[in-house]
Amino acid sequence: MITLIYYVYLILLMLTCAISVFRFRKSELPLQILAVFLIVTFVTEVLAFLFARWQGNNMPVYGVYALLQSFLICAYFNYSIAVFRVGNTGIKIGGLSLLVGIANSIWLQPLNGSNIYFLYFEGILTIALVLFSFARLMLEESDQRLSSNPHFWIGITLVFFWSLTFCNWALYEYVFVKHNDYYWVVSLASLFINIITYSGLGLVFLFYPKWQSRYE
Repeated sequence: MITLIYYVYLILLMLTCAISVFRFRKSELPLQILAVFLIVTFVTEVLAFLFARWQGNNMPVYGVYALLQSFLICAYFNYSIAVFRVGNTGIKIGGLSLLVGIANSIWLQPLNGSNIYFLYFEGILTIALVLFSFARLMLEESDQRLSSNPHFWIGITLVFFWSLTFCNWALYEYVFVKHNDYYWVVSLASLFINIITYSGLGLVFLFYPKWQSRYE
């Protein structure tokens, strides 16, 4: 069952990428960066699948992806948050995130193993950026315009992903220690979190032309 849902996830991610590419030329810069992020995510998942089959270890693939993911998300916020554009604050935060990730890979957790320390850092950083973007949106937008602003829904999706991912990691620790036979539940939960997350991002790109005329 997990294998079937994994394939469903890959197909859905591919469809989301296709929608983002289709909307790419008509999208604003932050959404174009998000489209690149989605493409990188899909390529990473394919490479991870192949590495798992051929090498028996796909951790280096996900390790490199985590660095790219963190930088691209910071770049997205650099251009979606108006006050960040002035001094390229988001790009600077993304560069710092890259340095933290590289340092973690060199001195703490090599790329061929788990990079959980950096993932915690990335998740907390992303949630912080989302909350800051919400604060700015609340100051700049009315309630009516906020509901049709794609950046609001992107932020909701990112917070959903990282909040449930943190909960799932905590569940993993409990299952691994006391109920190892139910490890599949954690894997299944992770797949469903990804499916809902990328479905949400796909819907943002799908409805973007309709929202664009309302919030700009």
